[in-house]
Amino acid sequence: MYNMESRTPKMRTIDQAIADIKERDANTAITKNAIERLAYEGAIPVVRIGRKKLINMDHLYKFLYE
Repeated sequence: MYNMESRTPKMRTIDQAIADIKERDANTAITKNAIERLAYEGAIPVVRIGRKKLINMDHLYKFLYE
């Protein structure tokens, strides 16, 4: 069972994820297509809710920093 007292994951759509990255680094070379490719290839986990694909930002940043 999930512990509700633990930290809530920051789930974002792909558009929101790229906006968050660009907010931190306006000159980033990371693109929306790159994030979509990472999700499609399974390099980063994705949660599908209806037509939306949600990305845990902690997982995305962990992947980018490794």
